[in-house]
Amino acid sequence: MRAETWIGCGLVLLGLASAASLASDGTWRSLFNGKDLAGWKVPEGDRGHWKVVDGVIDYDASSEAPKNKDLWNVEEFGDFELEIEWRIKETKGEYPTRIILPDGSYKLGPDGKPISVLMPSADSGIYLRGFPKSQLNIWCWPAGSGEIWGYRGDLKMPASVRAGCVPKVRGESANIELGECRPTGDDRRGRRASVGRCRGVSSYCG
Repeated sequence: MRAETWIGCGLVLLGLASAASLASDGTWRSLFNGKDLAGWKVPEGDRGHWKVVDGVIDYDASSEAPKNKDLWNVEEFGDFELEIEWRIKETKGEYPTRIILPDGSYKLGPDGKPISVLMPSADSGIYLRGFPKSQLNIWCWPAGSGEIWGYRGDLKMPASVRAGCVPKVRGESANIELGECRPTGDDRRGRRASVGRCRGVSSYCG
């Protein structure tokens, strides 16, 4: 199985303090050296918007790359565990977001339509399998970061999978249980995925 680590940002300013993967021998290996972007593929034409500031991977959501604006790790991984520390350092404006219920559906109003609430504009995430469906969201939605949009919103998925893609606790701990829950970050093994703890600081999310 091919798996790649992607860090991308939409309307959000993001800082990534650390990223580490668990090797086959049980030891953790850092993917970020805290100094520069060695080991990461900066999009061509970015012009310095992806950079390292005070030991943190920093992005201002203004990449000038003409095509893909995302930051990719240069390595490929099969079965792995990934632990990250992230921070939303600033947001710009508000936008309507929906309330995701524990079963993965949206909360509806009296008219039968999804309810929207205004939240700070922030939309980032991590591709843990190299394609959008497996994006682990980092954002300011009421459900909290850690939601897996592509599987939660796929009505063809079993109900247990859709519910498993919803953070169980907003903020400090976001348990997404596709298979068994792991307490050490993001775990992708075979066809299973789990997020044991989504560690980050998102003070701008309210």
